[in-house]
Amino acid sequence: MGRFRIGVLGAGNMGSALVRGIVREGVAKPTEVVVSDVDPSKLAPLGDEIGVRTTTDNGEAASAATVILAVKPQVLREVATEIGPHLKEGALVISIAAGVRLKTLEALLPERVAVVRVMPNIAVKVGRGISAYSLGSRAVGKHAEEVERIFGAIGDVFEVPEGYMDAITALSGSGIAFFFLLAEAMVDAGVRVGLPREVAWRVVKWVLGGAGEMALRHKGHPAELRELVTSPGGTTIAGQHALESGGFRGLVMDAIEAATQRARELSQ
Repeated sequence: MGRFRIGVLGAGNMGSALVRGIVREGVAKPTEVVVSDVDPSKLAPLGDEIGVRTTTDNGEAASAATVILAVKPQVLREVATEIGPHLKEGALVISIAAGVRLKTLEALLPERVAVVRVMPNIAVKVGRGISAYSLGSRAVGKHAEEVERIFGAIGDVFEVPEGYMDAITALSGSGIAFFFLLAEAMVDAGVRVGLPREVAWRVVKWVLGGAGEMALRHKGHPAELRELVTSPGGTTIAGQHALESGGFRGLVMDAIEAATQRARELSQ
């Protein structure tokens, strides 16, 4: 085994979130993790705050036993070509790039490595991520176990057919941003009806956090949870009527469909 157990290429929002989660949850020691990025300013906080090895050399990060490609889809092909000579025999390469198919990844990378495609979301930063993965043609059980060990420590993780990946990218990767957009709108609504902004934000944060925790514990349909606070003739049904009259459900479906389509376009 080489010097590093896990190498992460890309220290943007998702890459840095993964690194912090991996170290925080004890998946690997800081000294066992190396992170690369072309921008030293993105690397500095990771090195200074959690003590991982940082470098602008992608080849060094690619020498790890498990390599996570956390770069933008637009540059993944270039990066994959660059790191090919540095990848070790039997290494596991995990790509989290939206829209990039397994067959594309396997064509770009040497046959001596196994490839897995994973779609996490930004909540891995706080240990509440949701990650779906699909195995490449050279990946076997031990590779699935490694993926579940890494991503299971920072949220939920499960295997899916690759054909699901574009929809999951939209629902989880983009979907969390839609929740934040809803939160932003709710805060503005609170201000409109007379609350100070800091009070509205405090309330909304706990509403979203509480709703998420209730959903995680609930075994049934989300409508059952909504019905818990929807009394006949009450405030909730009045607000729900306003949302439904404005086409709320249709807008949400349109947003997920648009994000799914964009994920498909990225794969072309």
